[in-house]
Amino acid sequence: MTDKFHYLFIFFVLLQVPLQALADNLTSKHPQTIADPVVRDSLQENRHAFDEIQEFALQNCLNQCQRRHQNVAMGVEAIMAECHRQCEKEQALQLIQSNDLDDKSRGIRQFCLLAEKSDVPELLSLLKEDLNQRTGIWAEIIPTLGQLKDVRAIPLLTDLLQLADEDWLGREMAARALGEIGDSRAVPVLIQAAWRAETRDEAIAALAQVVDVRAAPVLVSAIQPGEEQQTQKNAANGLVRLGSAAIADITQELNNYSRENLQTQKRVQLCQILGAMHNAPADSAIRKLAKDLDPAVRQCAQKILQDKTE
Repeated sequence: MTDKFHYLFIFFVLLQVPLQALADNLTSKHPQTIADPVVRDSLQENRHAFDEIQEFALQNCLNQCQRRHQNVAMGVEAIMAECHRQCEKEQALQLIQSNDLDDKSRGIRQFCLLAEKSDVPELLSLLKEDLNQRTGIWAEIIPTLGQLKDVRAIPLLTDLLQLADEDWLGREMAARALGEIGDSRAVPVLIQAAWRAETRDEAIAALAQVVDVRAAPVLVSAIQPGEEQQTQKNAANGLVRLGSAAIADITQELNNYSRENLQTQKRVQLCQILGAMHNAPADSAIRKLAKDLDPAVRQCAQKILQDKTE
């Protein structure tokens, strides 16, 4: 039985004949064949055979890997874990080359789960390919690039964020990934994305993670009653992280009111953000707010000052 699997494995790997692709080709040219129970059963048997070959290939890879690591100064469990990782990754890469979308998607998911920083070039290559083919595997790759936090992904992710197509979900994912990477080189594109309705929430969340003073005006602009609550929270956290670097923009917005329009809710939120900063410039701004025209803003500032003295 082992010899049988061995030769079958060599046949399918060397010829690289995806069984499902053959089935698709057959049924597209001769639709009536799929209704034939003999043909249908044969295709199902071929699928089972291919799955068995994949399992054999994985086991064969594991055996070879363990032999290579026999003299390595690692524990048995560590060697087994590393071999499983390597072999499953090789299997995933083989599936990715399939013409069958289900196999390709399964391979991508498996590869993304196992991916390390050394796999970033391969992930970027696959993402570029999918931007042309539009098979949907980008939905697995983009979050993985964010989790790996590798700056090599920034150019392609920023390009993706600026695409003007219908895949708004891809742009949202790109913004989130750039925020996870947290590199200031993405800030200019994220700022642009923050002024577009479809990517505003994700871009502001990303800018809050990057911590770059250039983002301060955009973050301040999100402290508004009309914004999503989570977006306001993200912006507030980003401003607190910026600390004294954001005081000038916060102060400017605090002064943007009139007797006819006190902007109470927004200005109270900005007061609370200053109170969370715990630095001298923020304390100075709070002392000025303690004499503010708006009673709610005055109360906010006075409470913060009182809490600091206790």
